[in-house]
Amino acid sequence: MRWWTMAAVAATVSCSGATEPEPEGREICGDEIDNNGNGLIDCEDTKYCGGLQCLTTTTGDDDDDTTDLPVVEIDDPGGNVSFSFTPGGCPQLVKTYHVVNRSDDTDGLVDASCDLLGNDSVFRFVVDGSNPTQFVVDEDLYAGTQMQLDMYFTCGTNQAFTTRCRVKGDVGGIITQIEFDVSGSPF
Repeated sequence: MRWWTMAAVAATVSCSGATEPEPEGREICGDEIDNNGNGLIDCEDTKYCGGLQCLTTTTGDDDDDTTDLPVVEIDDPGGNVSFSFTPGGCPQLVKTYHVVNRSDDTDGLVDASCDLLGNDSVFRFVVDGSNPTQFVVDEDLYAGTQMQLDMYFTCGTNQAFTTRCRVKGDVGGIITQIEFDVSGSPF
């Protein structure tokens, strides 16, 4: 059984009690409409909006001046990553990113990848809880939304390594890209 299937089964088994059906579709942030029918409008719907998406300006200092935030933003929690692993401890979540499209009307694209070790990537990316993929290429980032991008180590090596990774958001030619090193070492 694949690891992501086991994770989904574990998540299903660990939840108890009645659950409400999941609303279909995404909330479009900033249009003042409940797009997915769950009774929450825009930034009230924190599953699809909220967080970085609902921030539009920042003061940056104490003089009460505000500055518009970028159209496309990648929340970079800490730059380079170092972690330890055991062969039986995979998949192992390494890092989570949020990519935000603050445009009111322009959709964007997201790419994410890591350099290969030998002939394989030892990482898989999960976009908004979807199936893991070795690379993210041209994933839709709709206007007024944000995306969660989780990066997992797959135990594709049992040796210490360092590799280079990148996440890029492009909204109408406005590009934000981060690059970072990831180092792993066995216990």
